Amino acid sequence: MQIGIRSGKAGHPLRLFTAWRGSAGSSAFVHPSEAVMNIRTLFKIVLPLLILALAVLVAARFIAARPQPEPLTREVPAVLVETMTTTREDRTVIIRATGTVRAARESTIVPQVAGKVVWAAEQFTAGGFFRQGEPMLVLEDADYRLALERAEADVVRAEVELTKVEGAARVARQEWEHFGLDLGENDAQPGQEPNPLVLFEPQLRQAQAALRAARAARDQARLNLERTRITAPYNCRVRTENAALGQFVHSGAPVAVVADTDEVDIRLPVRVEDLDWLEIPGAKAQVRVSDRAEAVWHGRVVRSLGEVDPNTRMTTLVVSVADPYNLHPTENAGQGHLPPGLFVEVDLKGVELSGIVVVPRRALREHSTIWLAEEGTLRIREVQVVRAQGEELFLATGIESDQRVVLTSLTGVAEGMAVRVAADKARDEARDEVRHEARP
Repeated sequence: MQIGIRSGKAGHPLRLFTAWRGSAGSSAFVHPSEAVMNIRTLFKIVLPLLILALAVLVAARFIAARPQPEPLTREVPAVLVETMTTTREDRTVIIRATGTVRAARESTIVPQVAGKVVWAAEQFTAGGFFRQGEPMLVLEDADYRLALERAEADVVRAEVELTKVEGAARVARQEWEHFGLDLGENDAQPGQEPNPLVLFEPQLRQAQAALRAARAARDQARLNLERTRITAPYNCRVRTENAALGQFVHSGAPVAVVADTDEVDIRLPVRVEDLDWLEIPGAKAQVRVSDRAEAVWHGRVVRSLGEVDPNTRMTTLVVSVADPYNLHPTENAGQGHLPPGLFVEVDLKGVELSGIVVVPRRALREHSTIWLAEEGTLRIREVQVVRAQGEELFLATGIESDQRVVLTSLTGVAEGMAVRVAADKARDEARDEVRHEARP
């Protein structure tokens, strides 16, 4: 390539820039101003790149020269939990049930004779109390007294008639033994037994039967007279009365309904599996009314009905409570009345379990496990639940005395995780407070 430069007049600047590019039959001419512009454009592109590269290089040198920080180890804080310390103890199984109080006995009073009511006890009204044998009603007895007198007279006549026949029979026997022959038959032989009619044997039996009948009639008349006094069959309370003074009552017509006051029954539905914990009969019971929690009546299980309800799959126990009206000095004295119809809660005392660990129900986790806090770590233990009673669980195996059971509910629990019991936190807070007070 050849470059030629041609200048103009003297004192004038450069006017012409010519370039030839070696090529057969080809040439190009570039003006000087265009060449300068190309150089400037190239310089604008390359210079920023050089500056950027230099900055990156310097930054890399600074980063490489910076001291490396030591890696930090983050400690996972121990989880604060509430615990309880276990102990082995003896506990009685309590089975709680509810039921309605019922009268142990209830009877309908029916007169056995008819008559007009000539006397009625003052307490012969609904709610009145009677002791056993105490008169309730008295019926007019004039007719029955007369009947008794007639019956007694018939007894006297029968006794006289029997005396006559017995005398005649003795005479006949003596005559027969004296003469040795049957006075009633001519062909009788010595030593032959006499005819029964000769000895008045049929007449004697007839007179004896008549006397027995007369005495029976007399006893019946006396009994009818006694029945004009209607008495309480046992210690009872009148529920309803259907007779009043001056009213004529018929034999067999009810005049009152009474209920036993010596004891009441409570029928309790319980689960069949609970029967294994109870002594039947004989298990003790404590009876309470929800709105009178301070009053407690003592009773006992007297029997089981021996059937399972097909709908509820439960059986029924009968608890007897003595003296529900505080009429006698018993263990229930001063507890108030326990009348029929009252809805009650009953605690049945079952067998006694020895050497068990009792924990709250909330301490039990899934798969019959509990959590223990041992030396700042959490341990998972499988336990055997003997019985769940209210909010308590009775444990037999899997746990010992003086172990800390975790009561706090946690998520993401794992064996060996760090825990901190609430007692430790309280101790640390007390220690920090002492240190703070000791500072000047």
